[in-house]
Amino acid sequence: MPDPITQTYQALWRPLIADAGFAALVGPGQRLDLSASGSINVPQGALGPAQLPQVMLLQGAFSLRPLGRNARVAEAMQSFTLAVATDGLHIAPLNQIKYRALVALANAGPTLDLPFVRDYVINHGADEVNQAMPLFAKIGALPIHWASLMHIQVNLYFERAALV
Repeated sequence: MPDPITQTYQALWRPLIADAGFAALVGPGQRLDLSASGSINVPQGALGPAQLPQVMLLQGAFSLRPLGRNARVAEAMQSFTLAVATDGLHIAPLNQIKYRALVALANAGPTLDLPFVRDYVINHGADEVNQAMPLFAKIGALPIHWASLMHIQVNLYFERAALV
């Protein structure tokens, strides 16, 4: 079984994939799951319309509250970023994906069905043309496209006895 942080990453994907609206907009070959075993299929070169949109869930900042010798619980926060790239300059496809992601995550329950997740917060993001996602820019995905970022902070609590 993967470690708790990887389990959290995978638990964030589950409601997205299970949401019929999100799944209809973003097919299996358009989701970049960085927790998958084996090689990760990162698109190379220019992406064609059949490959778009592309959605990645990226792992971001990790913070840990100081853990004293007498502490009974370790408290941590792991951030994730849901990154979306679409074809062309039409905003409707981008907004539909963002909305379905919001619906799916809002209905996922406060703990993502994991005993060590205390709660999670969906917060700010950014919509930009072209350069919002450096990875897509580096591989030369498209000359002109929308990109969007949605940040998710997950609060994790581990009982000291479980830290073995």
